[in-house]
Amino acid sequence: MSTDQQAERGTWKQKQVLGQGGFGTVELWYNEKAQEHIAIKKCKLKNDMPEKMWDRWKMEVYIMSKLNHENVIKAVLVPPQLEPNSGEPPVLAMEFCEGGDLRKILNLPDNCYGLPEKEIRQLVTGVGSAVEYLHSNRIIHRDLKPENIVLKHLDDNRTAYKIIDLGYAKELDITSICDSFVGTVQYLAPELFISKPYSKTVDYWSFGCMIFECITGFRPFLPTAPPVEWHAEVCKKSPDDISVQYDENKQIKFSKKLPFPNQLCKPFQNYFEQWLRLMLRWDPKARGGGIIQVQGVERSKCFYLIEQMMSLKILQILHVEANSILSYPINESHTIANLKEAIEFETGIPAAQQEIILATGAKMSPTDLALNAYCEPLTDDPVVFLYRKGPMQLQQRKNKILPVAVQAIVKDPNILLPPRDHRKAWAQAVYWFTEQNRDYKRLILSHRAALLNLLLSNTSLTKKKSFMCSEIGKLLACKEQFQASLDFDMQQYRDTSVVCGKVFNGISGEMLLQWAQMAQKIDSFIALNDRVKQLDAKATAVTTEIVEIQRSPFSRLKQANELEEFEKKAKQLYAELLRATQGDSSHEIMDHVGMVELVGKCYLKRDEVTKILYKHLSKVMDCQHRLDPLLPQLEMACTEIEAARKQLVSMQCKRQADLWALLNHTVNGTSNPEEDTNALNTITLTSPSPSFVQNTAMQELPSMESTLESIRLMDDCKTNSQRLQDMVTTMIKEQEESMLYFSSLDSTR
Repeated sequence: MSTDQQAERGTWKQKQVLGQGGFGTVELWYNEKAQEHIAIKKCKLKNDMPEKMWDRWKMEVYIMSKLNHENVIKAVLVPPQLEPNSGEPPVLAMEFCEGGDLRKILNLPDNCYGLPEKEIRQLVTGVGSAVEYLHSNRIIHRDLKPENIVLKHLDDNRTAYKIIDLGYAKELDITSICDSFVGTVQYLAPELFISKPYSKTVDYWSFGCMIFECITGFRPFLPTAPPVEWHAEVCKKSPDDISVQYDENKQIKFSKKLPFPNQLCKPFQNYFEQWLRLMLRWDPKARGGGIIQVQGVERSKCFYLIEQMMSLKILQILHVEANSILSYPINESHTIANLKEAIEFETGIPAAQQEIILATGAKMSPTDLALNAYCEPLTDDPVVFLYRKGPMQLQQRKNKILPVAVQAIVKDPNILLPPRDHRKAWAQAVYWFTEQNRDYKRLILSHRAALLNLLLSNTSLTKKKSFMCSEIGKLLACKEQFQASLDFDMQQYRDTSVVCGKVFNGISGEMLLQWAQMAQKIDSFIALNDRVKQLDAKATAVTTEIVEIQRSPFSRLKQANELEEFEKKAKQLYAELLRATQGDSSHEIMDHVGMVELVGKCYLKRDEVTKILYKHLSKVMDCQHRLDPLLPQLEMACTEIEAARKQLVSMQCKRQADLWALLNHTVNGTSNPEEDTNALNTITLTSPSPSFVQNTAMQELPSMESTLESIRLMDDCKTNSQRLQDMVTTMIKEQEESMLYFSSLDSTR
């Protein structure tokens, strides 16, 4: 590459030394222009190192050049600027993993009882895939340990765990065996201690030991024992034992279970125990579970089981009353009803009394799929919460007890411990502080979820209450209009029937009876209105209380930091201890008083704030308990108002039909005023001339008197007919206005 090309790509500068080994160093280099980091592994000169180490180095460079897997450290091209001079050993350029190695992570006090479950998932998946890849390429690593696993943080909140340091790796046929003693003693397979031939299953043992340590915080088999004692005791374990430790009395104790505490949920503990029993078999031929056929491909059973375990969906639920996590494997067919059955079996809370709420405040119904509440395990915060309907029963709540080593320094803060035990006790204290803070924050999240659910319910309640009050108001207004119209019609009927009783004869009795029944029916609306007022008062009272609950300090984010300060101070003390015990200098002046005082203060503060939080949470749940039955009652009231509205409209239509029937009877009845009026006009037009009347007046007098009487009767009939028509017109107009008013009920809905 020309000088111009090198200048265009920028200059590489060394930033720091990442590590030093028996045959060289690992350095971090940075290109400012390209914004790129790489790790450069350099070897000593050939004359400065044994022949075996030189062979190891050449093997590592060769193997790294041919591998390509996301969980194996990636070799990159060596920048021309960093190429070794002629005669110097080759260098190895690799991608830089900023997370450091796994040992550094395990040494954090937060992880003294093992890594969080989400990290265990990613670690086992990534490293397991990488080991299977190496074996498929006829490569045995032979030195798997936390120091040879590095972390690279990805953009999607995941961590990639990558295998490094293939200096001990050996390329061979997958069925070949070796007899060289290599690797780190604490993670060596048993056959290596007695110089027996070995195969790829040595990686299974190392991998299993490393995962056990990542889950529990310590190695599985007598981690402090010398090799001879280690082999003599561990060889006595049964095939299913996954741990051999000294108890409090320095006696050997075998175990088939993962110790408590750790950060795995119960289902995963069971699965990992089964997997570790395969990985930690003393017999190398039985180790790993053997070879199985998976879709026509031969695979080691242990890697297939990893895929099966990691594909499991485990729903974690915070049992709020007990402040503990419940965990259940779920699949596509499981419903919330199935989940409630499992919860009832474990907690004793009847399914009918369980309330399962998401962090968003949404309430899960029994028919919902359990997968709707599941999210990928990339966070430690629970997203599903279990509450008991009605008053909370807090007697189930159990606080985390102090670890044994912390109890010892609490009893005697001035006790002097060896540096290792001192660091262990303080690391366990830091973890206890972390647990208190985490448990309290979980309760804060449960309070917010319950409050969000209450606010969502209150929104529905407010809308339903507003709708109910609006509808009852419309109904009562229509009822008053109907009552006034009915009273007017009946009064008009009474007044007119005196004059026109002959016209209404035959239909008045039944119609008046129906109208009277209508008047009685609409009186029942008053009782409905009274019930609506009572529901309105209850809903208003609950809403007022909810407003007060919203003002709770626990609805604000800063309240989640009540115990965080204790955790920070404990970590500061632990950091000071680490500095003071480096090289064991000045260890004697370090007592436990400061840490013990902090434990006592945190203990008191935890009880205080937790008691207050549960009190507020109880108020939220009590308010929810009183609100829940109001919603169906409001719904029922709205249904009854709607039914009353339809009934009122129906009665109005019935009255309108009665009035039209009355009009039809009047027009087509036996006494027809219009015909009488026409007859009167005919008589007038054909009457004799005046002279004829004068000449015949005396003779026709009786006849004329009869005619005049008839004219008077017809005039009366005409007048009555006009009055009847006016009355009917008035009634029709009034009813049309009423119908227009009632029809507005439908148009406003």
